Amino acid sequence: MTTDLTRVLVPGRRYLVPVARLGLLDEPDVVHLSLYQWMTAYGVWATGMALCGRSTAQGALPDTMEVTCVQCADLRADYERYIAPGYDPTDDDPRVLRARIAAALELHRVERVEYADGETVEYCSTCRDHGGGRVLSPCPTSQALILGASS
Repeated sequence: MTTDLTRVLVPGRRYLVPVARLGLLDEPDVVHLSLYQWMTAYGVWATGMALCGRSTAQGALPDTMEVTCVQCADLRADYERYIAPGYDPTDDDPRVLRARIAAALELHRVERVEYADGETVEYCSTCRDHGGGRVLSPCPTSQALILGASS
């Protein structure tokens, strides 16, 4: 399905779109950002409130409209991440992130060897073969675990 937007929209996905301010005299004259989604119950695409929390006029403006609401613009990157396919909310949970870091550090802890000639070499206890045994922490595997990627 297409709209006045310059992209093809897929029901079930949400999109960030520019929206007009609510037509009240005391509303600032700015262009906001809102989520745009297919409303199955009504069979239409609809927008909600602006990201900044202000009420807006219903309907998306063309993609080429510049967003002039500072608060909406500041929130754009977060919302782009939230609505991206495959987004995992635990990626933003500090407890989950701390647990990932602890697991990675336990699995890939740095071991230090001091040789008789005074040379000290640090390497990952699990990934000794990376870089000829001279991998400095964190190794690529532990970095991937910390970021939630599979190793």
